[in-house]
Amino acid sequence: MCRWFYGDVTADHARQILLQAGKHGSFLVRNRQSAADQFALSVRLDDNVHHIIVVYQVNSSYLLLQSVYYIILYYICYIAWLSAQLVDVS
Repeated sequence: MCRWFYGDVTADHARQILLQAGKHGSFLVRNRQSAADQFALSVRLDDNVHHIIVVYQVNSSYLLLQSVYYIILYYICYIAWLSAQLVDVS
């Protein structure tokens, strides 16, 4: 079993795990409680946890149902902020 797969963990329990033992960028995958054929990707970003539904497709691929653009945008902004901290403007 993978270290990042937690099986039958609720969204609230996933949130607790990631906020207590995780750090920024930590994630886990779990079975979705309301749909047996779906998973959820729980991701910690700073002090928040976001849950993204993952659905298995007929063509043996997976689909993220919720847009992850805001997560990508967050990382772009975060990296830009870090870069600005490292630039010597004197």
